Amino acid sequence: MCLPFLLPAQCQRGEYRLILQLAQQDLDIRNYQRAINRLLDARDICPDEKQQINELIRLAFEQIDGEKQVADSALEVTERVLDQMYFYEGKFALTLKEIDYQGSGKYRYGFIDHTGKEVIPFEFDEATPFSSRDGFARVRVNQQKYLLDTAGVRYLLAEHLDELRPETEALDLHESRPGNLPEEIDRLAPGLRIILAYGQYKDGAEHNAFTRNEGALTELPASIGNLQELEHVELSYNRLNELPPSFSQLSQLKHADLSVNFIKTLPAEIGHLAALRVLDVRFNRIEHLPVSIGQCQKLTKLDLGSNRLKELPAEIGLIRQLEELRVPFCRIQRFPSELSQLSQLIILDARDNELGDFPAEIQSLTRLEVLKLEENRIKKLPETIGQLRELRELDVRQNLLTSLPASFSHLKQLTYLNLTSNRLEQFPTFILDLTELKDLYLTYNYLTDLPPGIG
Repeated sequence: MCLPFLLPAQCQRGEYRLILQLAQQDLDIRNYQRAINRLLDARDICPDEKQQINELIRLAFEQIDGEKQVADSALEVTERVLDQMYFYEGKFALTLKEIDYQGSGKYRYGFIDHTGKEVIPFEFDEATPFSSRDGFARVRVNQQKYLLDTAGVRYLLAEHLDELRPETEALDLHESRPGNLPEEIDRLAPGLRIILAYGQYKDGAEHNAFTRNEGALTELPASIGNLQELEHVELSYNRLNELPPSFSQLSQLKHADLSVNFIKTLPAEIGHLAALRVLDVRFNRIEHLPVSIGQCQKLTKLDLGSNRLKELPAEIGLIRQLEELRVPFCRIQRFPSELSQLSQLIILDARDNELGDFPAEIQSLTRLEVLKLEENRIKKLPETIGQLRELRELDVRQNLLTSLPASFSHLKQLTYLNLTSNRLEQFPTFILDLTELKDLYLTYNYLTDLPPGIG
């Protein structure tokens, strides 16, 4: 199928033509998702030609359906079509289907899973794929814009500050970038549940460069604490130096991405965020974590990476539902003993710190699957490491290890082991007992020979 090249006078002709040409090339090689994304970009460039571009999108989905028809089996459908599409979280792919609408056929967007099964109904006039950046899709029904989450819930959307209304539920400013939020935001849209005001990463740019883009947030209004229905904020890649104390009043807040800013301290009362499940504050300038963090007992993901932390408070052990703790690129010398109380922890990332000893507390984390300790000063792994029976990935490269304990043979689930740049003199033969091991890295050690079949 060849796409017709529509060249409306109002459009940026060169860019528009190029996008259509690239979309055609992607369709020719069956890269369907990239082709669809290019056509969605063309619709943004030429909003006056939305109807015609939507027809091109329909033709692209028609080609996808044609591929399904000629496939001889479900496996071939997967290989020819579904494997070429973008599935957010492996579950949600945007597609288009003709449905019966008031007695006549009409095309609607919806979402399918990797088996081709409908997971979100075909009920949208326009839609984008779920964003890998913020996890939402943008949809339109009867000229009304919404954010859509993976549960199929719609949130009435404003994309500019002057569109805010009392009934607005979601504010997405990541494209318009108008600068700071208005002080009266609590009166303009008291029912806000989602704020997306993140900046754009510029590849290759320094931190200071890409957070000083035009329209970046430099502060949050104190009135943000009055948004008692706010559940989700994405404020990364801005120029925030602090959070107002009222931020701790957001009792319904579940997800807070504050990464890549200049924040030095978190509010002492952050523990009042009792509903918080995800907190991302990596790439800031935080030196201390408030002890009240232990009151955020619904947290499942905490990312503190690339800050100036030298220690974690003992209260970290109170967050019993925590599944993912990331503290890479900090200055941590030891973990509190209370770390051993995090019985649900699955991922612990402590790369590039100042750990001199293997944290003894880790041996109690029996659900741990991923352990990253590379670029520390660890000289020895204890025998008790063998208690981590669920461990699948272990990275201890660039440490000072001279040997491994025999209990390593108990790590039967291990699939990835990186021992690069240590001081190993003999190959630990019990590694050969790890039948699930797929990736083993041993370069830059002091080994003089390896068993047959290794290397």
